[in-house]
Amino acid sequence: MGIRGRFRPPHLVLHIRLLQREAREEARRTAAAGRRPADPSRCQGSALALTTPSQRTFQEKPVLKHVHGVPAFMWNPHRYRRLRLAGRMFGPRKNNFGDLIGPQVVAQVAESRLGSAPHQAVDSTRTLFSVGSVMHFAGDNDVIWGTGVNGKTVEQAHRFTRLDVRAVRGPLTREWLRRERGIDAPEVYGDPALLLGDRLRARHPLLPSRRLSVIPNLNDAREYRSHPDFFSPRRSVDEIAARIAGSEALVTSSLHALVFAEMLGVPVVLIASPVEPVFKYEDYFRGTGRSSWMIASNLDEALQLLPARTASTEAPLAAWDPAPLEAAFPTDLWTTAS
Repeated sequence: MGIRGRFRPPHLVLHIRLLQREAREEARRTAAAGRRPADPSRCQGSALALTTPSQRTFQEKPVLKHVHGVPAFMWNPHRYRRLRLAGRMFGPRKNNFGDLIGPQVVAQVAESRLGSAPHQAVDSTRTLFSVGSVMHFAGDNDVIWGTGVNGKTVEQAHRFTRLDVRAVRGPLTREWLRRERGIDAPEVYGDPALLLGDRLRARHPLLPSRRLSVIPNLNDAREYRSHPDFFSPRRSVDEIAARIAGSEALVTSSLHALVFAEMLGVPVVLIASPVEPVFKYEDYFRGTGRSSWMIASNLDEALQLLPARTASTEAPLAAWDPAPLEAAFPTDLWTTAS
């Protein structure tokens, strides 16, 4: 296999052998934990399925950020068509801000609810899923807290038969779990990213210095990149929050830019994404107590809807209470360190 791009690893043969050994060790750990490795060819509609058929033999590995020993899931794939060696992807990661929020929320809520005493995981083989439409990455016995189903991922890509569900993003995800997997979930709803509100409002008070920001879903970014008010969804969580707080209004096709605007109190109009199904947006709206909402079909329509949205005194999150979601946080995954 030829090496493309600028990356030239030193001592190539040794490097490949080290990667192969790491892959074998990972396979042994996976088997010991009773999991099946993800099969990218089955994940149609997910980021894994965006590879070409020849690339699907190279498994993209999810990122786990450990919070006091508990693995918290985060989806941050490499940008494809980069160097591939020994079944591993190289090159920069996508760093879509909405996909990076989960472990941050878990760490913040864990600190709040567990206290300052040192803690350790009760069982480090169970992954905690939180923010995102990433249910299809879960395995048997993993813990679900505010996660959603991805409306573009086929049912067969979900490999679990049993989950420990504490909360889900919204009622559409709850109904999907019951219908497709026979898994009961409590009627506790909300995107855990909403629990960052107090912290982000303290860091980024509303001081608008620009009329508008346009933050698209990562998969729509190319369509909006030339717009003068474009802001990349690949910026950091704090940069996104600061940009939204510094804008009089937001137009977005990104679910978590929408979430940030609503919790910061910035008028926002959602644009329908040509790539993302409406499922996750409707799941979020219903999970925060709404029965109606506006979705513009394009940027021009969104700009026409903005004056009415800006003039509205209605608080979009008025019907949602964060307390049940906070109370459902799985503190039992930790114990006081001895």
